[in-house]
Amino acid sequence: MVGSEGPTSWKRVRLADVAAVAGVSAATVSNALNGKPGVSAEVRVRIQVVADGLGYRTNTVAQELRRGHSRSIGLALVDVSNPFYADVAKGVIEVADQNGFATLISHVGPESEHLEVIAETFLDRRLAGGLFTSLCNADASTLKLLQKQHLPFVKLVRDVAGVDADWVGIDDFAGGSELGNHIADVGCRRVAFLGGPSDSNASAMRGVGLRSSLSSRGVLVLNGSDASISGSLSRTSGSERAHAVLDQCGPIDALVGGNDVIALGILDACRERGIDVPRDMLVAGFDNMSFSHVGPLQLTTVNVPREDLGRKGACFLFDRIQGYSGPGRRAVLPHELIIRDTTTR
Repeated sequence: MVGSEGPTSWKRVRLADVAAVAGVSAATVSNALNGKPGVSAEVRVRIQVVADGLGYRTNTVAQELRRGHSRSIGLALVDVSNPFYADVAKGVIEVADQNGFATLISHVGPESEHLEVIAETFLDRRLAGGLFTSLCNADASTLKLLQKQHLPFVKLVRDVAGVDADWVGIDDFAGGSELGNHIADVGCRRVAFLGGPSDSNASAMRGVGLRSSLSSRGVLVLNGSDASISGSLSRTSGSERAHAVLDQCGPIDALVGGNDVIALGILDACRERGIDVPRDMLVAGFDNMSFSHVGPLQLTTVNVPREDLGRKGACFLFDRIQGYSGPGRRAVLPHELIIRDTTTR
């Protein structure tokens, strides 16, 4: 009996095992279990009963090889520990499940350092398509290689110039501009911005929108051309750059992070220096991550509909998998400025 000796002697039930017990050929078993014609109803039922009794599982790898691609898609995340990307993944996985597909999640890194290897993995594993959240402009050549190999993909959050492919995100410029107007409305006159990677168009547009609205309101952006503007999307980076700006720029009315994790680092630096937020200085972030409004932390931020972003991107991808071959589409999802305690005096 298969597996009677316990887990250590377990072996996979083969097609031939089902055929031997059912008293038919392996080809008949294959045709019956795959719904192919030429098998009577009585024999089909008998084979299914035997297969279930033995615990037979269909060899999906063999099926996928015959089909040319697997029933899996890939999702490349900037940082699997960042709650922003966990929410995006939730939306993607939901749509993939509805389509009967599994989702392979990969960690690319904030500077997209592992993208080439992951893209090759998507191809080697014969995935049906992929979604990328970590893209920088330098990744254009990798994306064009995927297009040459006919692997459908969708760009999420960050766009890449010169690559005609589906993209889903928000209007980062508008979000940054609205946040800048709010900072000016509450009376701030000296502001600094700590963004994300220099090659991320999403981070860049948030900064451009913020600085544009502040400048139009006569607000001084203290680090408009400083190296402190760009950095990784991490709490440590936010803290280190906040200390540097506070040392270099003197009194600051508000420090804005390119995302909520950077804003957490800014709050760490303020706490270490004895700066009271919001009495002494205002702090704001971007993305409205789940921790931004937990307990005493009530962070002003711009909401990005992360799960919806994942769902829409996955829907675009499955359109491609199912045969859509038109030009790249763009979906700009709604954002919302959320004002909380960290900018309320």
